[in-house]
Amino acid sequence: MVKRLLTRLTVLALVASASIAFFGGTSHADKPDGDALCAGNTIYVVCVDDIANKGRYTAKTGPLHPVPGVNLLFGGAGNSPATSHSSYRSFTTGTTYTQGTFGTSFNLSPFASVTLLGTTGVRTTYTLPGPPATPDELLIVQDVNVNGSTLANSNVAITTTITNHGGSPVAMGVRYLWDFQIGVDDGPTFQAQSPDGMVLHYETEFTPPNFSFYRIVDNDTNPTPPTYQVFGTANGPTTLIPQPTPPTQLTYGCWPSSFTTSFDYSIGSPPRDVADQINDCTGGLLGGDSDVIYWWGRSAATALELGPAESTTTNALLFAAAPNAPPPIPGPPAKLTLEPKMDTNQVGQPHCVTATVTDSSGTPLPGVTVRFSVSGANSASGAATTDANGQATFCYTGTVAGTDTIFAFADTNNNGMRDQDEPSDTATKVYKPGPPATLTLSPKTAINTVDSRHCVTATVKDAFGNPTPGITVRFTVTGSVNTSSSVSTDANGQATFCYTGSLPGADVITAYADTNNNNVQDPGEPGDRAQKTWVTSVSTEGCKVTYGGRIIATNMDKATFGGNAQAPDKGQEEYQDHGPAQPRNV
Repeated sequence: MVKRLLTRLTVLALVASASIAFFGGTSHADKPDGDALCAGNTIYVVCVDDIANKGRYTAKTGPLHPVPGVNLLFGGAGNSPATSHSSYRSFTTGTTYTQGTFGTSFNLSPFASVTLLGTTGVRTTYTLPGPPATPDELLIVQDVNVNGSTLANSNVAITTTITNHGGSPVAMGVRYLWDFQIGVDDGPTFQAQSPDGMVLHYETEFTPPNFSFYRIVDNDTNPTPPTYQVFGTANGPTTLIPQPTPPTQLTYGCWPSSFTTSFDYSIGSPPRDVADQINDCTGGLLGGDSDVIYWWGRSAATALELGPAESTTTNALLFAAAPNAPPPIPGPPAKLTLEPKMDTNQVGQPHCVTATVTDSSGTPLPGVTVRFSVSGANSASGAATTDANGQATFCYTGTVAGTDTIFAFADTNNNGMRDQDEPSDTATKVYKPGPPATLTLSPKTAINTVDSRHCVTATVKDAFGNPTPGITVRFTVTGSVNTSSSVSTDANGQATFCYTGSLPGADVITAYADTNNNNVQDPGEPGDRAQKTWVTSVSTEGCKVTYGGRIIATNMDKATFGGNAQAPDKGQEEYQDHGPAQPRNV
């Protein structure tokens, strides 16, 4: 700490015009602990200046971190933000907005409010009303927040959202300057990770960075380096929540030179040593003094273009680990589990499954895209992103009775296809038919000769057209025949009823689905009717009938009769009364 204070005082002496810019008029040695709002979880704590240089921030490890109470950024261990900050350039008006005064920059503090973001973070809101008070009409919201609840999923995120409240487009740039100190080593080294790069001691620019994250570690000054490690994001890792925003440029730089700039900064030519005891960054004092600078929109050519009412968000993350320990970040998805494994519902009811994605150690993975597909009786598909608990939920509604297979996989690389190493799982869903909604009798009309058998079939379906088996259908016949019966529908939702008509005439056949089996057609129980006509038989073509006989009339006359009939319509009949009372021949 003594070395840092000497470095700051030396730079102040060398750059007198920027004396206020360093600490807003207060030396870091005199800035009391707690001169900020602090929040976090048991793994990390963040603090944000809410008095002089509103919005400047720092961070440290929490009590349950393997290396508790140490800096992630300089000043973190003392809850004193001063040397890490963000700035914003309007290329449209040529204005650089800063957290405090830096030469000719525009100090945002008079337009700032600093509030707690729940229990885990601090929000700084800059409301710029526009001319004449401010060159641009903007809303800038900075969230310094601790995410997660365990070592594996916790991180510190610095997130900035800029909204253009003006009536014309504006071109913006965003810069984060992070001042690192590991123990008392103010000039820790830098090494790109995934893919791994060389351990750097000299200023280096990455335009843009082609690695996932980087490692900051002490190399001298401390008794037995490495003391611990701090990691910062560039383009990943992809398992972090929230996801970092890839910067336009990332620079490993010299803090005494970069801090006094409001937005622009270029490495030395040749690049300066910023990490060794003998270096050309700290004005001849022993020990280096390094930082990391992010830009999104480094120049007008790469600016973030915002139309009226449009917003842009930038995000970068920090986390720490014990010396030589692996980065405390979740690994890639290794297991996906679908729940429930099996379920049964009526058609028309929604069904939801939850996919839980974990890495090889069982740590839930947030921010993973899970793709779902349904095949079988029904078809559906969708995608959802896992939440902080590594869970993603998918729902669909089946309208066809039958069995569905639900398949889900973790689309780790977000290419829309399941690759060999992406975990998956299946579940089964059975949809049963719903209650009867329609009953149809067939045939609707029919004509039969008496003494023959007539059958009608009732087909019962639910509201989605699925056959409903096991439903009692009650049939009633009225007219020339009066009868009734009940039959249960088969697997096809059909019930058949037959009867015989012995007299010519017309019948009405009614049927209804007795859903509740109470022998009464209740409201909502579907029914239908059909008609049946019974007729006598027609003579057969070419048929001939001959007949005859005798009788004694009531007057005691004897009589005989006889005749024949044939088809088509033809025949004769003869009756002869032989008397004696009334003899006649008809």
